Amino acid sequence: MFIDKDLKDVLMLACISRVFYISISCVASILIPPFDKSTELVQTNSCMKFLLSWDAVHFLEIMKNGYAKIHETAFFPFLPYVSRAVNKVLRIEPYTTGVLVSCIATILSSGVLYKITLKRYGSTIAKISVVLFIFNPASIVYTAMYSESLFMLAFVLGMHFLEENNAFHGTAMLSLCGLCRSNAVLFAPFVLFPLDRFSIMRTAFFLLPLATFQYYSLLIINKAKNTYRIFVPYSYVQKTYWEQGLFKFFTSNNIPNIILGTPFLAISTYILFEYWNGRLDANKSAARLHNNSVYARNTRLLAIILFAQTLIAVFLIHWNMYFRFISFNPLLYWILAEKYNTMQSKILRRLLFRFFFGFGLIYALLFGCFYPPA
Repeated sequence: MFIDKDLKDVLMLACISRVFYISISCVASILIPPFDKSTELVQTNSCMKFLLSWDAVHFLEIMKNGYAKIHETAFFPFLPYVSRAVNKVLRIEPYTTGVLVSCIATILSSGVLYKITLKRYGSTIAKISVVLFIFNPASIVYTAMYSESLFMLAFVLGMHFLEENNAFHGTAMLSLCGLCRSNAVLFAPFVLFPLDRFSIMRTAFFLLPLATFQYYSLLIINKAKNTYRIFVPYSYVQKTYWEQGLFKFFTSNNIPNIILGTPFLAISTYILFEYWNGRLDANKSAARLHNNSVYARNTRLLAIILFAQTLIAVFLIHWNMYFRFISFNPLLYWILAEKYNTMQSKILRRLLFRFFFGFGLIYALLFGCFYPPA
């Protein structure tokens, strides 16, 4: 299969970046005493054990033992079960397999994002956008055994197929997002449109994996508690075990996390402002050449999803998770890439992107020694 030089460069940069973030976390784990030593109790001989922090502990446990505990139903099955399947083929240490799956998914996501952006906005914006994604502030969770990597890959593949007028493959890819993370439910409008006699069928097909896992989770929780109640399992677990809910984040203990999340909330608000003020208008030539209204509709949906996620973050979730929550969204990288490409002030360009890349570096250092943010 022919791969052009620019795409090869993108894939190579994505590979190098994974080595970079792994190395940073490894050095941190050696030089800095761990904040949380609980992973020392986890049975693993993985050479990537220094990346076994926070959510990764739960994903590894599910990969090895399935859903044995109620709180594990907050962690969706696609990543651990794909990792288990790959592990049966490769026969390497389980957690190393999980890291490998995440890294490969991130590398492939970079290539697909580049191709999508190239068709829309041309080579310059495509290259800048994909560099921003590769070195985004949450890059370390796109390297460790976290669900963000497969979630991103399924999402951009879904967008790619939909914009190639392949509704079946596009819907199938987006439906896999529902086996990665709960916020996949926000993607329903992508498969609902265009409104036709197949809209309801596509939407039902899209929601089926997410609904099936929630039903399975409900059975697990009811069996463990010996009850037969009907509720939303994901919301129940988040509220019970991680104290997520309306305004529950706003406590004195969370002041550092509020400070941590505020710059990213400000960035996403700025991106929405720039989008609704036509920031991408100057680069719509590619979309006009293809005469494809699906580009404009999907970009609009990305903006609506970002707005919805920002509201959810402000009122419901922990702000230290916010950038992870929105990092799959290509609109982030498109707007920032366009801004970088047109910004006149070199000082502002350096300030904006040193913060962007610098946070990712610090996050990798902290992650390697099991320090917050999670």
